[in-house]
Amino acid sequence: MTDTLLTLAADFPRADYDRWRALVDKALKGAPFEKKLIARTYEGLDVQPIYAPGDAPEGLPHALLGRAGPWQIRQYIDHPDPAACNLAIKDELAHGVDAIWLGLDADGETGCLVRVLDDLDRALDGVELNTTPLALRPGAAFAAHAALLLGLFARRGDDPEIGRPSFGADPLGVLAATGSLPQGLDAAYAQMADLAAYVAGEAPSARALRLDMAPYHGAGANEVQVLACLLATAAAYLRELDSREDMSPDRALATIEVALPVDGDLFMSIAKLRAARLLWGRLAEACGVEAAAVPMRLHAATAHRVLTRRDPWVNLLRASATTFGAALGGADAITALPMDAALGLSTPFSRRVARNIQLVLREESHLGRVTDPAGGSWYLERLTADLAASAWSLFQDIEGRGGMAAILADGWLKERVAATLAARKKALARRKDPLTGVSEFPDVHERPVAADTVDREALRAAASTAAGDLPDDAEPGGGALLAALALASGSGASVPAMMNAMGGSPTAADPMPAHRLAEDFESLRDASDAFRDRTGQRPRIFLANLGRVAQHTGRASFSKNYFEAAGIEAISNSGFSDPAAMAAAFKDSGAEIAILCGSDDQYAEQVADFAPALKSAGCRILFVAGRPGDREDADRAAGVDRFIALGDDLLATLTQTLRDLGVLPS
Repeated sequence: MTDTLLTLAADFPRADYDRWRALVDKALKGAPFEKKLIARTYEGLDVQPIYAPGDAPEGLPHALLGRAGPWQIRQYIDHPDPAACNLAIKDELAHGVDAIWLGLDADGETGCLVRVLDDLDRALDGVELNTTPLALRPGAAFAAHAALLLGLFARRGDDPEIGRPSFGADPLGVLAATGSLPQGLDAAYAQMADLAAYVAGEAPSARALRLDMAPYHGAGANEVQVLACLLATAAAYLRELDSREDMSPDRALATIEVALPVDGDLFMSIAKLRAARLLWGRLAEACGVEAAAVPMRLHAATAHRVLTRRDPWVNLLRASATTFGAALGGADAITALPMDAALGLSTPFSRRVARNIQLVLREESHLGRVTDPAGGSWYLERLTADLAASAWSLFQDIEGRGGMAAILADGWLKERVAATLAARKKALARRKDPLTGVSEFPDVHERPVAADTVDREALRAAASTAAGDLPDDAEPGGGALLAALALASGSGASVPAMMNAMGGSPTAADPMPAHRLAEDFESLRDASDAFRDRTGQRPRIFLANLGRVAQHTGRASFSKNYFEAAGIEAISNSGFSDPAAMAAAFKDSGAEIAILCGSDDQYAEQVADFAPALKSAGCRILFVAGRPGDREDADRAAGVDRFIALGDDLLATLTQTLRDLGVLPS
């Protein structure tokens, strides 16, 4: 044994940034470092290729997380039939789910059809309200649905302080998503403040308000815009609670739950959740409240915009990635959306798989056992700080423009989010941002996944229309309105009747429509399906492969993926050395268009022979896989019409090709 330490690093020169940079500049051979190695995010932030201790911001807390221990697994249920909804809820709770996120809608369009207390009782039959955390997604009728839930607590003799529900009031979020508040924004604010006052007084462990950023994220907003909207919405609600209920900032903040969507950018998602807590603390301090006294209650869910209808099995990977990011980012509750969530109502199988994703990551991978795993990562600490700083600056800009309601009304926010969405769509069209199963590696022969179905008209026809006894003189204030509505719910008062009784003139705004990233490509696939159903065959392209497999397989595989992203079936083969044989095979394929696939050397020698043969065989449009360079004029003279290559506007090329084939209108 020896006491001498073996220090292998001492035998090597000290590594530092300057030495690394010198080697990089040598390798770049004069190419600009900033262009080649620095990435720029949709938020306008620079991502360096390497980070060092000096990149970590000074003063940023190492641990930003409020969560202690594992996160809460919260499953989303929105089946419009209360009986089916109840079966789904009980199945989830029996197999490892901790909490339920329940979509409600008096018409059954966007959630469980709940109009009266009996409907909600059926949906939650057998569910212990005191032991099952329940979060509502009630839309504009948040006060009426909150009254029904409180009425159900009273009917069963349970205590909302013990059950700690989240009532989900978010009038600005509803206005942004739908463009309408039937009771009007001022009346909605009054109902929101009344609900918050009731919760603060009677069930302080519950949450009255839910700041849901899904409408902005779904419309295409970047993460700085999402965080700035979060702060601006919180500020607007704090002002309303102060002016209407004289509620102190600490009590007001304690009534709020924050909901952030998480997408497939893992590091950005982790940094966003960490930045949200940092900003929440800063907002609290700006209101004169110690940040530690009002920790953020954070719910993260799979972003709907990343889900695809095509090859939905890949959504399992997306749900896994978003859950992983949310867990490492420190979310208190996480919802992993089922793989068929973009197709309609989720099936029991898809919900089970979504549930198990969380169970595996929490119980087997133990992701909840580490506090702030991103802490100490120079890159993530820097990204967290940059996101927070940019979001705070944009928040100040929003406040200077009159606040959240003002920028929704005048279209300022929508215009900026639309610009971000346009940048995303451009990157998607060129496959800088690939979508597996859609723009990359599509399966043109995929078997469709059937979503659950329901007859909503029949449900509405059978639903209760009774008005019940409504209070004549209840006005918002101090929780009096909610208490009166909860009492009235016991005598059969319905959600529509409550909404009518609360009155108000509707507020309208230009809505921020939700978009999924895959939707433009999926519309092409839909057109291909319709063409197949109409003609009995999909549009086809013949892969005119040159020579041996080793010579053409790279570009043939590229071309197959390229065209099948639009549902244009690629007809392949092992290659040709004879133009006449290729032409005969093209005729037999039933295709109208073809693409030459081979090496650049083969193109230089063989396009002049193979292109005329294909054209003579009836090829309407002849492509070549690869950029032509100085061959372009000669190739076109031989009969080549178009060229495709990595970095093309794939979406534009495929759209035009479908038009040429009569799949889409010209």
